[in-house]
Amino acid sequence: MLRSAGLTGFEQNAQIVVRGRRFVADFLWRELRAALQIDSTEYHLSPHDHEATLERDQMLRAGGHAVLHVKPSQLRHPAAFVGIVGDWLASLSRRAS
Repeated sequence: MLRSAGLTGFEQNAQIVVRGRRFVADFLWRELRAALQIDSTEYHLSPHDHEATLERDQMLRAGGHAVLHVKPSQLRHPAAFVGIVGDWLASLSRRAS
């Protein structure tokens, strides 16, 4: 979906190391330090899983990465999903310039 919309240059399931800890980003634009995470309620709802998600987010942000979280249900609306991701990447790109 992202590639079809011209949003390329990402790695899927990419490893990121922050302060000696390894994390996996669902989609990573390494040059922009942008990590897109698709986070389902089912997987992140328990207190332990929710806490782990927040810790991952905090560590990635502290390591200089921008993080965007989307729900799997958002993928059912490709135009809206691609629009959000595209706007987010464009914003990050302008900041990097």
